[in-house]
Amino acid sequence: MGTKFSLKRKRQKKEGKKLWLLEQVILSNALAMPILFFPQIYNVLNVFEAEHFSMLMAFLFSLLNVLTIIYVYISTVVIPKNAQKHLKETYPEYNM
Repeated sequence: MGTKFSLKRKRQKKEGKKLWLLEQVILSNALAMPILFFPQIYNVLNVFEAEHFSMLMAFLFSLLNVLTIIYVYISTVVIPKNAQKHLKETYPEYNM
């Protein structure tokens, strides 16, 4: 996805097309989220090895992991897939 985004940007610059800030924010956010969140899962897994561990902590950490995975999925798959629709709503001149 990162290479595809980079090549698209270079092509748009060569062709003299406008670069849209919202499009750049959506796609750069989609690229950054997995890099930021997935390494944290390993840090959370180390908590399960603690001596004073309860079922409530297990539930809270599991809930946090599920919410993080859902957030990463939405920001990396759903939002970029609908980026064209959001751009057309925000910038009416994007269709031109």
